[in-house]
Parts: sequence; C-alpha cells; structure tokens
Amino acid sequence: MNDNDEVKRTYTLVWRFRALMEEAASPWVTPEPLDALRFAATEVAEAMDAWLRARGGFARNSDRHEQVLSELADCAIMLATSIPDYSFSGGEAYGQHTLDGLIYLVACVLQTAALGGPFQFRAAAAMCAIAAYDGMALEREVRDRLVRIMLRHTNEDDRADLAWLLAEG
Repeated sequence: MNDNDEVKRTYTLVWRFRALMEEAASPWVTPEPLDALRFAATEVAEAMDAWLRARGGFARNSDRHEQVLSELADCAIMLATSIPDYSFSGGEAYGQHTLDGLIYLVACVLQTAALGGPFQFRAAAAMCAIAAYDGMALEREVRDRLVRIMLRHTNEDDRADLAWLLAEG
C-alpha cells in the first residue's frame, strides 16, 4: 500500500471525526493550527518517552506500558488538525525516519508555523514520515485513538454516528 494513500484516508478520517465531534458539542474542540502543532510536538515527545521507558535500564522506567505507535498516532491526528482543507499532491511522501528524525521534522514544522511561514506541506510530509515509521499502521492506530477519544468525550446519545465512522474500513 502507498503510505500517501493511507495518510490521505487518515487525514479525511480525522476531519470527519472532528466535524461529528463538533456537531455533538463535545469538549474535545479543534485547536487552531499553531496550537495543533504544539500538541503534535508534545505527542512526538511522548512517543520518545514511551520508547525510552520500554527499553528499560533507567530509573524512570515504569510498569506502565507506553505505546510508541499510539503516541505517534496522536501526533498524526494533531498534524492533520493543523492543516484543514489540505490537498495532498503526492510529493509529501518521506522515507523511513527514526524517532529522533520524527521529533526533528515536527519541531521544524512548528518553528516554521510559529514564524509565520508556509508549513502545510511540511506538516503533511511529517504525517507521511509517521506512516512510514517501522511497524506503523497509521489508519488503524488513528482509528483506535479516535475510539478512545469518542468514549472519553461524548455521551451515549452522540456515539452512533461516531461509532459508524470509526467502524468503517
């Protein structure tokens, strides 16, 4: 499968989910693009934290099972959120990156946006790089994260449309 195709489907899923969450008057509101990128930066850093904890050998290691891929999915959700109405060109596809490289990519996107520069292509490219991360099934991971968000931030009456959307695929 082409990672860019998966990223496009994931992007569409995130924005359809956000629209339904807004209709449901959920407290899980859509942040402005710059804040979405700030959230993306925290999520990619949490992925590094999870990776370090999973390695063991450090005093900060815990019994809590952190998930690198789940944190990267959260990062991808926020990257998608930062670029409403984006149209993928196909040129965004990136090769495989280490977690260190993903942190750098997201930081560059955030810095570019914070300085008022054009960041949309870079944000989409960072999503593609996350999709190419070793072991990542981006669309599935994002669906799993959105289910968790739905259960936490909606009431039962509002879940039918969201559950239908998340069950697709």
